[in-house]
Amino acid sequence: MRKAEQELAALAGLSGTQLRECRLALEKTPLPSVPEALLRRLLAQRLQERRLGGLPPLVARELERSLSRQAPTLSPSRPDQPRTLTPRSLLSVDLPLAWTDQRIALGFA
Repeated sequence: MRKAEQELAALAGLSGTQLRECRLALEKTPLPSVPEALLRRLLAQRLQERRLGGLPPLVARELERSLSRQAPTLSPSRPDQPRTLTPRSLLSVDLPLAWTDQRIALGFA
């Protein structure tokens, strides 16, 4: 197993405190309180970016430009009545980017 694969595999066995220490060593800035599962994924992404490189500069610029054009539409809307989540609720967001035919849906069974 290569070193990068070993580092990624080792993330699964780290505690929340160890994950935060590892993240602080990589980023040098404290992270707001996030669940361990999300922190583990963020660390895995950063490790992969350092080993394999991040997005190509052209792609990163295009994403930034696309987001800056869409910024006014990204403000959260407030529903008139509070919503309640029940078992099997489906949370979704329609992406305002150029992905007009795609939708991301996250749900819990």
